[in-house]
Amino acid sequence: MELVLGELDTITDFTTYIIEKERAIEHFDALSYCGEEDLLAHYIFSFDEEAQQRSIGLTVKDQQINGLHIGEGEWDDFVKSGPYKRRQDANKRSYFWDRLLQRTGRNALAGVLGGNDEVFNGKSAIHEMAKETRFARRILSERLLGAVEAFPNVDAPLLRHLTYAPSLSPEKGYVFLQLKAPMEDYDDYRQKRQALLEIACGMARVKFPQLRQVIGIAVEPPRLFRIVAEDFVLFDCSEWSAEQEETYREANAPFRFFETKHLSMRIKETKSFPMRPIQ
Repeated sequence: MELVLGELDTITDFTTYIIEKERAIEHFDALSYCGEEDLLAHYIFSFDEEAQQRSIGLTVKDQQINGLHIGEGEWDDFVKSGPYKRRQDANKRSYFWDRLLQRTGRNALAGVLGGNDEVFNGKSAIHEMAKETRFARRILSERLLGAVEAFPNVDAPLLRHLTYAPSLSPEKGYVFLQLKAPMEDYDDYRQKRQALLEIACGMARVKFPQLRQVIGIAVEPPRLFRIVAEDFVLFDCSEWSAEQEETYREANAPFRFFETKHLSMRIKETKSFPMRPIQ
């Protein structure tokens, strides 16, 4: 169990494995393996491209198979393989997401969390962020860290940088706002930043109509500030009206989120098991 929880260290990764294991036990007349670690290796390395999910001895096209034996030593071979080592190395970046969750949790306990987060009643941005898989956390962490590095390092009193990152769930997306603005009254700055963040979330729904939920994160630019504070917004757009869209379009007129001439889109392919670099 320690090994399983160490490898499947997000709630979604762990529960998905348990559900697939239950399905396999129910489906097969015979299922045998020498150790839980060997079953885990088989599961992690078996990806059904058609169903877009990992499986235990069964793909969409193999329904007629009624028995499976997994040999001893699969885990040892797996962890010594190049693909596994490259995956572990790539996943190191994903723990930025975990640290952000932990920091947010501490701020919620201390009562200094900004935004509309209701962490303690189960309806919050942090709950949705915690549902992301390890692979999704890697992708999202790379996107946010890249945005931090991309913030312009220029001497200007007012600067902003908005980044959108999709979740692996097609109905969920993330908006990351970095804002440099006068801070004579820090509370006033935070309130204005939260208002801007909500507008940006609303415009994300306008830009990507398939979204039913947008998680907004706003900070001082970490590239310019040694200490930053986060604001979070859980933007529910599961029920969206023409009136709401018009409201956010009007509120966005001075800011032009998702409408500026500097808007750019980047498509990047990422694999759970990164390929070996070409020499």
